[in-house]
Amino acid sequence: MNLSQSESMVSIVIPVYNAEKNISGCLDSVLLQTYNNIEIILIDDGSTDKSAEICADYQKKYSKIRYIYQKNSGPASARNKGIDESKGKYVAFIDSDDTISPDMISTMVDAAESNSAEMVICSYNLIENNKESVCNYKLPEGLYSGEKSRQVLYSLMDEEQQSVPPYSWVRLTLRSVFETNNLRFKDGLIRSEDYHFWTKVHTRIKSVYLLSKTPLYNYICNDESITHSYVKNYWDGVLFIYNDLKKHIPDTDVCRQKLDVMLIKRVLISLNNSAMCTSKKQARKEIWKILNNHQLNSVVKKLKDSNVRKFKSFRRTMQYHGKLIVALKYMYENIVFCRNMKK
Repeated sequence: MNLSQSESMVSIVIPVYNAEKNISGCLDSVLLQTYNNIEIILIDDGSTDKSAEICADYQKKYSKIRYIYQKNSGPASARNKGIDESKGKYVAFIDSDDTISPDMISTMVDAAESNSAEMVICSYNLIENNKESVCNYKLPEGLYSGEKSRQVLYSLMDEEQQSVPPYSWVRLTLRSVFETNNLRFKDGLIRSEDYHFWTKVHTRIKSVYLLSKTPLYNYICNDESITHSYVKNYWDGVLFIYNDLKKHIPDTDVCRQKLDVMLIKRVLISLNNSAMCTSKKQARKEIWKILNNHQLNSVVKKLKDSNVRKFKSFRRTMQYHGKLIVALKYMYENIVFCRNMKK
């Protein structure tokens, strides 16, 4: 380990919510880091299981661990609290049900220090149904600085397979980036808060080092995740993200088009979300609210099939006055969902 590494503390923020099954494995992997100058900040977001007891025990055993309890406020609030409590030069985020490689922090700090990078992004392993697959990125490994750093922003906004993901847990970031630009996660966003936050962050930084083919994080897919359940007011969150990012992204045709495509993708997620509402009346109300949105319809008219290849059937149906067809599709899915819930 070189001298610059030993001088740079890393704050590792781990939001915790009802994580009694996995938090020990997560913490054990962090404590096995070959990089010594770390602080581990556990933000308990109002857990109702034994998470608090487990975290308190770890805090007693290890001086590197700080345990903080807060009233349940959501993952964005927990991460913000972690940033506020951080003392390190760098900040990293880890989800409480995942694990990391022993050399993750050391490798990422070395890349940051050696290249004067404001952020380092590693690739990751996806573990699902006891099967592991490596998730690498299309962009080559190396430093992206100045105007070249915009390539990383474009890749993030694409959200395609092998694009740079918006996940918090693949990143090591200078804490000064958050403080200087007053950047925090948006409280209240249940989904896509990472996409919203990190897109804004990438508009403010000029040097990113990609470890595109160096998987250092183990993402364990959890079927109990919030992304598999109905979320109230999800569409309102999508519109907030779309309109807020319009104010912050570079004023270029490429960025505006990528943001419009993001809206189309989130429309389909929103419709699927509404189809999982247990109230048929509320589901119908939400579906029509989404399909009649003037911003959505403006984007549908503006985009071409070449911009949304995977979603061109939806775009064409919407463009040629097929809202009723789309609405009926998702209303039918809602009926099927409600029937299955009663079984």
